[in-house]
Amino acid sequence: MNFEAYVEKVKARFSDRWQVLSPEEVDAYFETEEVKGILAERYRFYLQPDHILHGTGSIASVAYCLEMMY
Repeated sequence: MNFEAYVEKVKARFSDRWQVLSPEEVDAYFETEEVKGILAERYRFYLQPDHILHGTGSIASVAYCLEMMY
């Protein structure tokens, strides 16, 4: 899965849990530097299935992390 598809899946999972946010609010949140940095870092873990922190890059894990940060 490429990075763009990964971000879209994380965003969809995040949106399902934060239904009170409008799509515009979700988009704005995902455009912050903090969220972009986390997505890039966690995607690297996602791409390394043998890495001890591979699960940290799972879509559910990243969406949950972003939920807690919001």
